[in-house]
Amino acid sequence: MHVSNILSKLGVQSRTQATLYAIRIGLVSAIGAVMNMMRKGQVQGVNKGDITGQVTFIARLFGVAAKHIRKGSLLAIAFL
Repeated sequence: MHVSNILSKLGVQSRTQATLYAIRIGLVSAIGAVMNMMRKGQVQGVNKGDITGQVTFIARLFGVAAKHIRKGSLLAIAFL
């Protein structure tokens, strides 16, 4: 199925609107959706590989304290 068909059935015009719709109906969490968009490099002002910038963006957007933790090759974001 083509993306435009899915967007049409949801009554939205973009993938961003579809993401917001999914958050609104509880299909995905807001933080998870934003993190996925950042990993794909879809958030303006936050570079795809800029982990510190991504953590700062999430902290400011959701009003939470956060930091990134690296353990070997694993990188995680911890919400404080």
